[in-house]
Amino acid sequence: RDSSPSRGLGDVYKRQAVGLEMIKKINLITTSRIKNAKYLNNHLKDIKEITLIKEKTGYKSVYHLYQFFCKNRDSLDVYLRKNKIDSKVHYPKPLHLHHAAKKFNYKNGQFEIAEKLANKVISIPVHEFIKKKELDYMISKIKKFYK
Repeated sequence: RDSSPSRGLGDVYKRQAVGLEMIKKINLITTSRIKNAKYLNNHLKDIKEITLIKEKTGYKSVYHLYQFFCKNRDSLDVYLRKNKIDSKVHYPKPLHLHHAAKKFNYKNGQFEIAEKLANKVISIPVHEFIKKKELDYMISKIKKFYK
């Protein structure tokens, strides 16, 4: 590894240049993600096994992740992945059960709501590059899974 100062500064400048370009596109990225999330909300809201996460009044989500709560989360995740949908379980463990919280001696069952929700949350793609036909494909697969 080259540890010369000039290389280090070059890397910093490259990261800054990328960051500046992203700032120029932030409104487009955010607008696109919000539009995609609203489209998904409109098409998933009537599936009784799914609970959408409501946006708090007065706040604006930029949908870094599109998440919802669902029944049979792990089976849905496997099904979506088999159908080439990049679903993820980003937060499978509630915070109080992580190693970083060990010093507080929290135990399973102390935060029942957090534990229940951690077992139901799933993420699906909502990024700015996704096409409407890909959103429709995800929606159709989710509906098919719950039929």
